[in-house]
Amino acid sequence: MKLMMMMFKIFWKAMLNLSQMNI
Repeated sequence: MKLMMMMFKIFWKAMLNLSQMNI
């Protein structure tokens, strides 16, 4: 469970970074 949460947080951060780069 914890591992999945960590993976989700990392994935979310990556998505935010990509969206910021696009803008």
